[in-house]
Amino acid sequence: MLQTLFVIPNEIAGIPLFGFGIVAALWAVWCVVYAVLQGRRTGFNAELATSLAVMAGVGLAIVFVVPRIMVRDEATGVVGIAIRGYGVMLLSGIVVGVGLTVWRARRVGVAPELIFNLALWVFVAGMVGARAFYVVEYWKSFQRESFGETVIGILNMTQGGLVVFGGFLGAMAAFAAFAYKHKLPALALADLAAPGMLLGLALGRIGCYCNGCCFGDTTAAPWAVEFPDGSPPHVRQVEQGKAFGFLLAAQPSSPGKADAVPTIVSVEPDGPAARAGLVAGERVLAVNGAPAISLEETRALLFYSVRDNRLPLVLTTDRGSRTVEALPGLTEHSLPTHPAQIYAAVDATLGMLLLLAFTPLSRRDGETFALLLTIHPISRFLLEEIRIDEPGMFGTQLSISQHVSILLLASAVILWIYVESRPRGFAWPRRTQPAAA
Repeated sequence: MLQTLFVIPNEIAGIPLFGFGIVAALWAVWCVVYAVLQGRRTGFNAELATSLAVMAGVGLAIVFVVPRIMVRDEATGVVGIAIRGYGVMLLSGIVVGVGLTVWRARRVGVAPELIFNLALWVFVAGMVGARAFYVVEYWKSFQRESFGETVIGILNMTQGGLVVFGGFLGAMAAFAAFAYKHKLPALALADLAAPGMLLGLALGRIGCYCNGCCFGDTTAAPWAVEFPDGSPPHVRQVEQGKAFGFLLAAQPSSPGKADAVPTIVSVEPDGPAARAGLVAGERVLAVNGAPAISLEETRALLFYSVRDNRLPLVLTTDRGSRTVEALPGLTEHSLPTHPAQIYAAVDATLGMLLLLAFTPLSRRDGETFALLLTIHPISRFLLEEIRIDEPGMFGTQLSISQHVSILLLASAVILWIYVESRPRGFAWPRRTQPAAA
């Protein structure tokens, strides 16, 4: 895990970089140069207008948003923009994914400029979709005292907060709009982009590992990893009670009742909770003397007890008060955890290789993309079984990503039926050598 790679200072020799500073000035110059060069090449058309609108949005973000998300480096005291491992790997995934798609496009005679324009549409819509999906799923954590603070919180993506399926849905919407606008064969274009999408996802998952998000459950596997204190896996394990040898959940206070009270649902044999005499089924009433009214409040009390080193824990239940020790080392790091992010990166890499190997064997446009839409939802559904960062949704134990996986797999079935009903052949002739530049 490596959340912050380095911090870019806000000022150099007293001159501001961000806000109304050097970066905004350089960006404005680049926008003008781009507009002039592209205008001479193609004239001022709708495509250029769209690109300039996106670039203008980036400029506004540099001036007004970036100054609001600056941090102070604890080691050096420098105030500036933190360059996160998550963001670097996400950007790297986009670059290599587009690069692979451009290479594949050249082999069938498609101009690289078309792919670059498509990438801009897909990138913007994908980021919006991925962030919107995350914000909706975790809306309570974004609510602030004022509307402006809420908006800033939503726009601050320096520490993660993107959902792959949300990005996929947003990207697909932009992809369809782009293909329709330019009268392109959508299935053939989707086949070109499919392996690049998985390659980008693989690097993006490495970014998740750097950030500590998208984590798995505890495990005794020899390849398990321990995340540092304060990381998302560590915080979740503390909130769940696993740092003390029990598991906390919300259950009805009595059979048939509709209420939900914090309850110890299981106790680890020979763990601190078991040694303290706790048993499954006890209702938690207080933590270190503070009332535990709801599951969320109880989890917060457990977290603050560890963060503020108010240990051992005094846990009051409907069977009395007991003193519970924390597991050794749990104030410094998490329990051994499944590196679910690495599993996902390997899965995406293998999926990319499978799509590349399948392409020469395909007989119709759309088969490669249909294969992507088949294998990825299945693997994602299975990976969600070892992840604990997403709660069950819609009254089930399935996460929202598992629900989306089911929908995508159903879509894959429909797409396969449609594709296989079409005559054999391709919109763009297959070539064995790259097209000339």
